[in-house]
Amino acid sequence: PEHGAVGRLDAVAVTRGPSDGRTAVAAAAGRRAYSWHRQPRSPGAVHARARFIRRFPRLLRRSPPTSTSLRGSSPRGDLDLVDHPNLNMLKARINASPVRGPSPGGLSGPVSEGVPMLKRVPLLVLMAMVLCTACDKDKPTKPSLPTSGNGLLFASSRDIPAWEVYSMRPDGSGVARLTNDSLFDSQPRWSPDGKRIAFLRRYVAQTYPFDRHQLAVMNWDGTDPVRLTDDLGDDSPSWSPDGTRISFVRTTSTYPELWTVNADGTSPTLVADTLNVFEISWTSQNTFLGVDGFGIVRFNADGTGQSRILSLNLGTVHEVYPRMSPDGARIVFHWYGPSGSDSQIYVVNSDGANLQKLTNTSGIKWYPIWSPDGSKIAFSWGASAYLAIVTMNPDGSGQAQVSPGPGDEYIGDWR
Repeated sequence: PEHGAVGRLDAVAVTRGPSDGRTAVAAAAGRRAYSWHRQPRSPGAVHARARFIRRFPRLLRRSPPTSTSLRGSSPRGDLDLVDHPNLNMLKARINASPVRGPSPGGLSGPVSEGVPMLKRVPLLVLMAMVLCTACDKDKPTKPSLPTSGNGLLFASSRDIPAWEVYSMRPDGSGVARLTNDSLFDSQPRWSPDGKRIAFLRRYVAQTYPFDRHQLAVMNWDGTDPVRLTDDLGDDSPSWSPDGTRISFVRTTSTYPELWTVNADGTSPTLVADTLNVFEISWTSQNTFLGVDGFGIVRFNADGTGQSRILSLNLGTVHEVYPRMSPDGARIVFHWYGPSGSDSQIYVVNSDGANLQKLTNTSGIKWYPIWSPDGSKIAFSWGASAYLAIVTMNPDGSGQAQVSPGPGDEYIGDWR
């Protein structure tokens, strides 16, 4: 402002001197050309300004600058204001030129060839941008902090007497405790973007036969837990594919009710109260998957269109926990089998065909889930005194225990 150089620019060129890397700006506005240097009379500024002029040698040889209308300096740098008789041609040349910068060989190396020059930028804004760039270029870069989580989520009794929520990498490393209170926390679920976790928390004492769990959400790192519901017996939290709502099953004295609620706890909505379906999950195909007393069923997001995918033996259908694969092609679940013996892990096509038994070992196996890309399955396995988390391939091979224990570990989600 002290030089009267406030206005809008018709063309801009930004250069750096080869010796000290000082930034210089040359610009055209109306019938005047400006050049600005980070440090007055520095060798880099001289080289940078010379380079700007040399970009148009033919034009300048024919019509060199005739006079210096204004020259001055300030603590912020050096500003020259030069009249040029053929400035319109100069502007055209600047606008057609790519941005260039110093190269190891001198002044001719391109920085980003073909990138058009900035046009009609307020001069004051331009100077501020260059100042910030020049002043901050030597500052150390701060490491970026993570803003979302991934890996396995599980609930564990390893820190008894309370059950807490943990996360860890798929290989069992990097275990992090996300909740730390005297409450009973379980069934953690990643939001689709990994920024939040929905889970169940027992805010009040248990009353048989209904667990008094309520729905809650927290940040991916366990901070800022917020209670979303205050009714009795909430169960099976699941995120909508777009991450805006959470579904849950509310246990009543008659039928289980399917509800949805916004992620901030607003707009609770009863979806269905006569389906008699449990263990409901919201699939990536925007449908619901669950079990009734006869097998695995699917229905629309509005509670309509219930259809049976797979029939299972009556009396053996409890805690089946079906989960759709990310591509919607297969369903994994645990089942006690026709004889009601130890539960095993099964997969079936999403149309009910090609039922396969993946495990055939002793000990209960519960809560199977898919990896984000569908290449692995994780589940909780009670082969010893504790439930441990095991991963395997979708064909049942490559089984590996990944949770260190001790304590029962109930797998919740994988992202």
